[in-house]
This record gives sequence, C-alpha cells and structure tokens, in this order.
Amino acid sequence: MQYLQNENSKENFLFNSESQWRSTEDLVLAKENNAELQKLFNDSLSGFEKKVLEPYLNGSSYNEIAMMLHVNKKSVDNAVQRIRSKVARNYHLSEISNC
Repeated sequence: MQYLQNENSKENFLFNSESQWRSTEDLVLAKENNAELQKLFNDSLSGFEKKVLEPYLNGSSYNEIAMMLHVNKKSVDNAVQRIRSKVARNYHLSEISNC
C-alpha cells in the first residue's frame, strides 16, 4: 500500500493495488469525516477558538499564533486544549450514537 496525491487537489488517499474500490471508499469516508469535523467546528467552537485553529492546523507555533492574534501564548494554549477536548468529546459521542 502507498499514499498517492490527487493531481487536481491536495487530497491524499490510500492506494491499494489489489483493490481500487477500497481506495475510492476510503476517499469518500475521509470526505464524510471532514464534513462532520467542519460541522463540529462551526457548531461548538468559539470565535477565538476558530481563529486559533486555522493557523494551528497550518503548522504555526503557539508563539506565532499569539503574535498574529495579539494575545499571550497561554491563551493560545488554552484554546487548543479546549478544541481538543471538544473534538474528543464530540467524537466519543458520535461513536456511541453509531453503535
């Protein structure tokens, strides 16, 4: 198995030479999970948490994010911890509801 990148986008998907169907199914599931996460972020994150999330996901350090948002590093750290907690809590609840 290997990971390939779609030429028309930045989406990576799993390529299994034995089964193209599995690759397509994995890609669809990944897109569905992405849509669920976006809904979660829109519904449960505060405005500040949303401002922190984007640069954090793009690899910015806590210091860089703090400078961008004109806040202290601890505020960024607290926001990231709240985001993680909300994602974990909502992921756990969705797993329970899918049983």
